Amino acid sequence: MPDGRRVVVTSEQARALVIVDVPNGKVDRAIDTGQPGHLMTLARDGKHAWTANIATGSVSLVDLDRGSVVKTVVTGRGPEGHDVSPNGRELWAADRTLNRITVLDANTLDSLASIPTGEFPNRLHFTPDGRWVLVSNIRSGTVDVIDAAARRTVDHISFAFDSAKANPTVLGTMGATPQPEGILIAPDGKRAWIALSAMNRLAEVDIASRRVLRYITTGQEPDGMGFVAVLP
Repeated sequence: MPDGRRVVVTSEQARALVIVDVPNGKVDRAIDTGQPGHLMTLARDGKHAWTANIATGSVSLVDLDRGSVVKTVVTGRGPEGHDVSPNGRELWAADRTLNRITVLDANTLDSLASIPTGEFPNRLHFTPDGRWVLVSNIRSGTVDVIDAAARRTVDHISFAFDSAKANPTVLGTMGATPQPEGILIAPDGKRAWIALSAMNRLAEVDIASRRVLRYITTGQEPDGMGFVAVLP
């Protein structure tokens, strides 16, 4: 959260958003959402959060100050990866079952558009300038590059795959694919790291050229990542 002390996490089984005071190691508050929120996006001001609820095919807008759900809308069958545009106006939610993105008004959750993706879209992130959206498609083995303003796919990034070195993941083999999942974009918007869960490595991508710069070996089945700046 903006105070640098608390984090907000989803609890699927408890159907809640939990605010944790990290330095003191305690739960500040648990907000009952009534939804099995899987992934969450936090507003920049820390006042609202959005959850993707795979099991109910919906997304929810939660007021963290009031501790209540503002609205929940059904967007499909399996929304998971989602992100809010840098200007805070739009929420993009990728449905891994329907192979599409639903564009919503971030404040009202009214539907604005639908964009087709590759197969089994799993994670989705805006670049810091709001120009591009990267979407990882596990079954297709690619990352879609979408022009956010035009709301259309302009490119696909592919990754090296070696069946002899591939390992089964929680999702199974899902074909001859490295299974791109987690996406991390550098604060300057120049590079992105894609977690290739079936290959136990990350792909570092130059966003401007959409070219893989290098591969980085990781532990088993990488997905979530975070960026830490090394200060002098």
